[in-house]
Amino acid sequence: MRVFQFFVTSICAFWFVNFSIGQPQQDSKKVIEGVTVYKDAKNPRLYYYEPGELTLGKKPEGTPDFQFLDLRYTGTKCNNDIGLKNFTSLVQFSVEMQKTPKEKLTLIKRKLRNAKLKPLPISAIATRLILPRATSEDSNYKPIGTEGSTQANTKDGYNSSSAYWSKRYFTTRLTNYESQLLNKQLREGQLGLNLSYSYYVRMIPPKEGIAQGSEELTGIVEETDSIPEEEQLKNVLINSNTISIEVDLEEYPEAIKQIDLNEGIPPSYAAIEVKCYDFSKELRPDLFLKTVEIEAISVDKNKPVTINVRFTTKDTDIFTRYINFPYAVQMDKPMRYRISEISNKGVSQTFEWIAKPDCTTVIDISTKESEQTTETFTLDVEINEELLANEDAETIELVFQFIKNGKTAQETIQFEPEDTLLKTLIFEKDKNTEVVYYIAESNPDENSLEPEQKTLNDTYVYINSL
Repeated sequence: MRVFQFFVTSICAFWFVNFSIGQPQQDSKKVIEGVTVYKDAKNPRLYYYEPGELTLGKKPEGTPDFQFLDLRYTGTKCNNDIGLKNFTSLVQFSVEMQKTPKEKLTLIKRKLRNAKLKPLPISAIATRLILPRATSEDSNYKPIGTEGSTQANTKDGYNSSSAYWSKRYFTTRLTNYESQLLNKQLREGQLGLNLSYSYYVRMIPPKEGIAQGSEELTGIVEETDSIPEEEQLKNVLINSNTISIEVDLEEYPEAIKQIDLNEGIPPSYAAIEVKCYDFSKELRPDLFLKTVEIEAISVDKNKPVTINVRFTTKDTDIFTRYINFPYAVQMDKPMRYRISEISNKGVSQTFEWIAKPDCTTVIDISTKESEQTTETFTLDVEINEELLANEDAETIELVFQFIKNGKTAQETIQFEPEDTLLKTLIFEKDKNTEVVYYIAESNPDENSLEPEQKTLNDTYVYINSL
């Protein structure tokens, strides 16, 4: 039996949520009946419970909801490779969130003296597709594919005030080389991928200043006590885990589907990727809703085919949509799109049609980069497994410090024995500012030396020694 095994790790990027959703306190964390809960900063009778782990989704008939779309083409005018055989493929699968049983939630409420219990307001979920290296002294993994993301295709993919989402879909594009490599591994039943995933939540941090930092960082003094609590919310990585996803290709050969693309895009294929960071990064606090209408030309009747997608302030953890046209459309015919907005005051506005740039599959409707003062920083952190393998191994914590909106900020990553060896941070920082990091001591005392601090020169950190 050939079994293709994946590993999925959860990573949630930290981006804004609506303050009215809640204000969990980071230092109120406690575990009850095996479930981590946090207290609300304003309401002493309100607590929040953590989201469940992820598993590979299944189709109604019980088969794995996974597909490797091996998209082959003989060249296009866009890529200037007409007549050459190439691959530009997609990995698509659904993930389901495990639910905390109602009986357990009821028991937790009783132990909290019948306090109200709600899901944590997840700010975003960042995902990272990782390919294991065959041999390497410096790294065991290599990020592949474009920035993949989870998206909600049905109502089950959205959070509510009383429950977490239950099923979402992950999609990412692969390059020509990555497509051929993954195809080979799938067919030979080799270990293929990791999907890194983590949950982040905006919380009220403990009231303590940042002691470490470069001159650039420490030159900015924060008077946190004078800042309203709702403005002190920071993104916190609350959970990161690794789950195994197994797909038996002999039993489920349909997991690989080959599609020949030339100048046409077949239906059900994720032809266009739409991104909007206005809500996830709080680029436009004045907005309530942003929609985009995309128009393409059908293959059979040469008529316009349109589709609409929207982004809202209620779902900040959904910032990417993959568009599936209901009919086959032509790749070599121009596409266009137009944006509509509704403000928090109910004022609507529709803009002019815009021609989609040729030879691109991504439409970014976010506020223009030139008007943004911050930038997204994606950081992959990997640790040598030997540092966590011995019996005396303890939690290893890395602290990253940076500047956001003119103020010092920091994020941490923790590695524990038998933990995933690769984790990802995604955060917003001011443009053209540095990021520094250090390894925090497990049990510091008054005689402890200041930890060695390093400046990041890359988007990848490998911890080989302490």
